[in-house]
Amino acid sequence: MKFNIIVLSLLLLFGFARAQYLESYKDESIAGLAVNDETTLTLPLEQLVLPKNIINGHILIRLSLGDDYAIDPNLPFSGQVDFELITARNGTPNSILPSATGSLSIDQGAPEAYQRIDLMDYLEVAGGDENLQFDELTLRISSVTLPVAPYDTRFELKLFGEVTYGVDVRGLTTTLTEVVPNDNIAVSNKVVDFKWSDSHPVSHYEIQVLRLFNYNEEKDTEYDISTVLDWSKAACYVGKADLDLANNTKSFSLAVAEGTGFYTVRIRPISTYFEEGDSRNFGAWSAHDADGTARDLSQSNAMLPYFFFTDPDDDKNWIYNRVFTEKGRVKENLTFANGLTQTIQNQTYLPSQNVTLITQTVNDF
Repeated sequence: MKFNIIVLSLLLLFGFARAQYLESYKDESIAGLAVNDETTLTLPLEQLVLPKNIINGHILIRLSLGDDYAIDPNLPFSGQVDFELITARNGTPNSILPSATGSLSIDQGAPEAYQRIDLMDYLEVAGGDENLQFDELTLRISSVTLPVAPYDTRFELKLFGEVTYGVDVRGLTTTLTEVVPNDNIAVSNKVVDFKWSDSHPVSHYEIQVLRLFNYNEEKDTEYDISTVLDWSKAACYVGKADLDLANNTKSFSLAVAEGTGFYTVRIRPISTYFEEGDSRNFGAWSAHDADGTARDLSQSNAMLPYFFFTDPDDDKNWIYNRVFTEKGRVKENLTFANGLTQTIQNQTYLPSQNVTLITQTVNDF
């Protein structure tokens, strides 16, 4: 007798309501160490066409001996860099910072030194859209005292900038373009790629996949069914989409674990612009049929957002388990058993790393 069991973590629903789904912009640059050398960080948030809510942001200036270094305890050293800080907006200097100069020094006892600028002190709001009072920070070297050799060649001044923000996604929608098996993942071929297109500056999405069952007793094949949609029974997933810049598409790779048959799917963007748990943080669903819609489906007329999935493991006994954790992380586990319900194989798939760990059990009868 064949059996199939599907287990989904209930933490999923709680996570949808309370998690933060934020975008991030980062830039970094290494400064030259000659007097009057300049390096510039850019933070072009004002170019985004959607209203933003900036959650956090900072610029870090670091003087060090690089990312990886060793210090000789018998060779003392010291070094110092003095610099100017010049802010600009849309190419025009605006002198926003209270202090336009800075100085960092390091030595054997303190081989790294930092200056931090909190960007939350330089916000402005207009029409529900938050922006920074400057979109460029230029560092210009005033003077340099190099440490002794060999530390002089490792001496480094580096700038890091990062801003985290939510986007107002109300009314934004997507267009589902393709549902195809993922042949690059060695996990029982249950994984399907859901692809869609949009130009929104959003990386987090919710996808719902609904298994459709036949309610017409006169139809006795899974390839021709009469069904009624009930989205409350859909499997749900929220996470960060994969971006294909060359084809301007986004995608999720998910294991379809409810067997051979017809399915339908819908997708919407998510971002934490309002308070956590606010329904306005969800965009509009992609084109789909509403709850209660009756449909006659066959392989000849099933068009997106409907699709037919053939499960390669329909003739096997298996238990499927999907665990959802914070920040959209997922772990999928598939356990196969023989006719005596003895485990014969276990597959654990980590989508974030595209890695599958497979263990095989050999029974000694």
